Amino acid sequence: MKETSLRNSTVTVKVMCAIAFLAFAVCFLFNYQADTLYYLQHVLSGGKTSYDRVIGGIIILALLWLIQYAVYRITRLYKRGHALTYFPSILLLTILTDVTTDGHIPLYWAWIAPLLLLAFVALAWVSKQFETYEPGQDNPGLFSRQMWVNMLTMVIMFLFACLFSNHNEIFHNRLEAERLILQKDYQQAALVGQKSPEADSSLTMLRVYALAQTGQLGSHLFEYPIVGGAEVMQPNGHSLRTLLLPPKQIRLMNKTRHTRNDCLLSKHLLARDLDAFARDITKFYDIDSVRVPRHYAEALVLYTHLRSHRLLTYHDSVLDADYEDLRKLQRRYPDQTTRQSAIRDTYGNTYWYYYLKKQE
Repeated sequence: MKETSLRNSTVTVKVMCAIAFLAFAVCFLFNYQADTLYYLQHVLSGGKTSYDRVIGGIIILALLWLIQYAVYRITRLYKRGHALTYFPSILLLTILTDVTTDGHIPLYWAWIAPLLLLAFVALAWVSKQFETYEPGQDNPGLFSRQMWVNMLTMVIMFLFACLFSNHNEIFHNRLEAERLILQKDYQQAALVGQKSPEADSSLTMLRVYALAQTGQLGSHLFEYPIVGGAEVMQPNGHSLRTLLLPPKQIRLMNKTRHTRNDCLLSKHLLARDLDAFARDITKFYDIDSVRVPRHYAEALVLYTHLRSHRLLTYHDSVLDADYEDLRKLQRRYPDQTTRQSAIRDTYGNTYWYYYLKKQE
């Protein structure tokens, strides 16, 4: 009876470890790090082949599973140390997804990985020696000490993979946006990282491109954090560059009729050049009879209030009232940091916030 209980307990441990690993690896391969692997294959193949997250994920998952099975057959760890048999697989998964922005796996893994494997061998040997002396399970199953020791070990290894693979949010957003642009899904590309406060100039450039392709530059550009100013309109190969897209594709953005006008006006706004914006917008919009996109209207209201000698005057009852509320908010907080925070909370998705932030 005791032997049957022990056998059932070890089977339960194996099954739960397998389920935990499978759940983690699927999320890791098919979602979190899928674009990282896409980029790695893109670089290694010179852009000639593309990574398929389903096929590639299944192949990598099968390889990891075979490695774990081989390690288990060699070590025969089946009690408190059973979770350790997944370490070589998790180590390989971590190395594969620790990809730099240049599309390479760092060279430090060439000496760190052997050291970690040596440590694993030593720990596996010690665990195997102690298995003989481990007491029987008074409470076998899901709530046994053996089970929770293994689950804790699995969690520690999962954290290791998350910490030492590439977890840079901006890098992941850039890859996802570029992949979607390659698939001509500009609408979804523009939404990537929409709620994240983190950005760099290259990600801003991609958002400009995606919004331009969907005709939404004038309506949504300043809903995102802007990094890089007017220079983000074109790649320069250094601070502004693509990972998957040919740079030529971005450079041709404003060569088509339906994006040229918006690109010019948005460039003026990014440069905070309200005079040039006011001069050029009348070439493309009849502002007296046509409702202009939201950010353009915000810029026109700002121009009207800031310039005493102006080329045009623009009024919108709702925006005029909002702008007056913003001015009251500015006067309410003399401290610059507090004022910026208050304005960001209320007007962070407007052109006013972008323009006034620089002025302060």
